[in-house]
Amino acid sequence: EVIEMGLQGNKISFQDQAYSALALSFTGLDAEIDEEEAKVKGTTAKRNTGMPGWQRAQEYFRKVEKRAQKPGLMIEQLERIARIYGTQDNIELELAVYEFLIKEDGRSMNIPQYADAMIEAYKKRENIDQTEEQINRFFDYFAPESKTSQWYKANDQSDDAHKSALSQAAQFRQVQLDWMITTFHKKAQDVEKEKGEEAAVTFYDRAAKYYDVFLTSFPDDSSLYEKEFFLAEIQSYQQRKWDDAISHYTGVMKRDPTGKYSKESA
Repeated sequence: EVIEMGLQGNKISFQDQAYSALALSFTGLDAEIDEEEAKVKGTTAKRNTGMPGWQRAQEYFRKVEKRAQKPGLMIEQLERIARIYGTQDNIELELAVYEFLIKEDGRSMNIPQYADAMIEAYKKRENIDQTEEQINRFFDYFAPESKTSQWYKANDQSDDAHKSALSQAAQFRQVQLDWMITTFHKKAQDVEKEKGEEAAVTFYDRAAKYYDVFLTSFPDDSSLYEKEFFLAEIQSYQQRKWDDAISHYTGVMKRDPTGKYSKESA
């Protein structure tokens, strides 16, 4: 009623709160056919038809957005609903909302925030392969030289809002790539202790892959000394890629001739 009064031209000071409350209510709805719609179709109202609350919210707020002439209202409320699903650990619906939002506007400045939330949701599933796939997806999506999206080019602008979006995207790429390095290297070591070197090879290979990507992608990062050493160690002891290992050991010594790993790299 508050929203409808506002749509009819009344000045309602707490209309935004009404939007928020309604968004929350949609997350608790099962799908249903409205009484009026049921009458038109000659059916009876029923629940559990399979339509999640966020989809009903999307339809509702899209209509309100047009009537109220409030561009972005639907997006704003769906973002709110996705965050609510996240707090409820309703992973499937949370991911579905974010996927819809990305499809709705693939160049949105908010996509780095969506990506952060989505990756955290995937990590909760404890499926390392799915998480890796999604991190790689967004790693490329935000790349200046991306082959799959125009996101970077669309947001490469000089105003503060776009600069912030680019910064968030760069941070996502660095933090999540670092997470994969740590995760796969530790997994490799754990598997090797438990099952032997042969069983751990695939994890060492993935760790080495992401060490190498990091060195290329972030050439000025302060952690490159250690990362290049650990890459050289994997190439030497697990992959037996002697030439590559020598090249990276040499790189370690050049980065810091007196560093803690330089003597081992010599």
